[in-house]
Amino acid sequence: MFYCAEAVLLEIDQEFSSHGEVQGAFGRELIKTGKLPAELHQYLLQAFRLRQEADYDAPSRIDKEAAVALLERARQFYAATLAFVETQNA
Repeated sequence: MFYCAEAVLLEIDQEFSSHGEVQGAFGRELIKTGKLPAELHQYLLQAFRLRQEADYDAPSRIDKEAAVALLERARQFYAATLAFVETQNA
């Protein structure tokens, strides 16, 4: 989701170097302006938290159910951001 968020931000001439900057700009530039659905920002933030947990908490406590739910949100995120990019390039 992070790279999708970066790609969408690049479409509107916004480029950032950190996860926090991308997350903040995604909310500010795309969610608050109504260009993308609000739940996408929560998906992005939640995915980052789970990635942090999986990378740095040993052992990780992410169960299969949480992983499956995250995968479905990632698919929705990808579809919405791809549609946005396609409309920008139409």
